[in-house]
Amino acid sequence: MDILLVGDSLAEHWPVDAWHSWKTYSLGVGGDLTQHVLWRLDRTNWCSCQPKRILIVVGTNNLLFGESEADVAAGIEAIAGRLAAVHPVAELFVLLPPPFGADLRRGDEERQALKARLIVWCGHRLIDADTTLLAVGRLSNPNYQPDLVHFTARGYEILTGVVQAVFDQAS
Repeated sequence: MDILLVGDSLAEHWPVDAWHSWKTYSLGVGGDLTQHVLWRLDRTNWCSCQPKRILIVVGTNNLLFGESEADVAAGIEAIAGRLAAVHPVAELFVLLPPPFGADLRRGDEERQALKARLIVWCGHRLIDADTTLLAVGRLSNPNYQPDLVHFTARGYEILTGVVQAVFDQAS
């Protein structure tokens, strides 16, 4: 397997065909918080799964529920630690929770504080797609579904391109 997606609905709904020839498997579950992902990871049998790369896509729901950036960062770091322990050879990446909510500005302050914490912890393996996703603006953004949390097919295409570019730079 080339890529293992781990996280919430953003991972769950990521179209596998967006990755083109890369074999992708998703452990994304809608509504999951970092705590749920940790619980699920502790109950997963990893015998047959050997990903080359792991992309952690989680934290949006935690921010939606008002958790602090410190708690969200701690949850993401714990997830990464568990995954690194069972997949020590896999390259591990984290997607910064993308903009969401009214005018795509909800939780901006917390997201930026989370970004600062995660950069210190994971450096160039933190993927920040904000600039690309917001290139068309914050209002009526065609990259987002009407709920302003989830992505359209176009949004996932753009996001996949950003992630693949980071993967290529890291290799």
